[in-house]
Amino acid sequence: MVGWDRRPTVLRLVGRAWWSAWDGLKAMPLLLGTVIVLGAVVQAFFFHTVPLNRALDMPQVAAFGVSSLGLHFAARLVSILLLSALAAPAAAAMYRFILLGEVTRGLPSYGQAHTRQLFVWTAGLWAAYTVAHRFPLVLSSVMFTRRLSELIMLAISLVVIVQLSMVFPAIVLGAPARSLEKRIDASIRLMEGNFWRMAAAFVLALIPLLALHLLALLIATGGHLRLVRQMSDPANPARLALGLTTGATDMVAVLVVASLLAWFYAWVRRD
Repeated sequence: MVGWDRRPTVLRLVGRAWWSAWDGLKAMPLLLGTVIVLGAVVQAFFFHTVPLNRALDMPQVAAFGVSSLGLHFAARLVSILLLSALAAPAAAAMYRFILLGEVTRGLPSYGQAHTRQLFVWTAGLWAAYTVAHRFPLVLSSVMFTRRLSELIMLAISLVVIVQLSMVFPAIVLGAPARSLEKRIDASIRLMEGNFWRMAAAFVLALIPLLALHLLALLIATGGHLRLVRQMSDPANPARLALGLTTGATDMVAVLVVASLLAWFYAWVRRD
């Protein structure tokens, strides 16, 4: 397993994550390139398909009802399953590339058990985050209350994601765990004393992609972010371009985060 010569700083972790993501893309262009392209196509489809697009947008408070909310969460679940199906083989390939020096050839595949397990964990956590993020919108029609609730749920979600982050490389490396509880407990123990380092690295690693997304929004709105609401119209051609950019950056984020978790796992399991 790869290792560190000394305790890694946040900047070293982020730097290695980005360099390794680039190295992985060069070493496995067919697999990772396919995932990025398909991610862009899937998101563009969601952004540009009128019925699905309307279902994915959270209903306004006045329109809340069993049918509207049910349709919204069903559409979200479909998008989560599709994107998780793309993310799992890419993440698995990156973990094995960094931690074992293994290059995965060919197209994305679910032939390995660890890839299927990654899909279940990725989709499950993503679905839980979506519910947690959307729940505050149902609680209140008061904007301040909704935004405050969203912020609190976002903070809680970040804590949970960081605490469980070591589950993913452990699964790919085949680290033994007799039960789900043991798997979670092992990740939490590995994160003891490392939470803030990991949280800071996680946020910092994603800043370039968030900046790219903001740039795409600026271009799509002609530099006027106040017009971003017009992007909700699926007939807007700029929305298709935004969907392609969002999907591609989402999959690049998977590569970067997987690289970050792999390098962090190499540190906490250096013994």
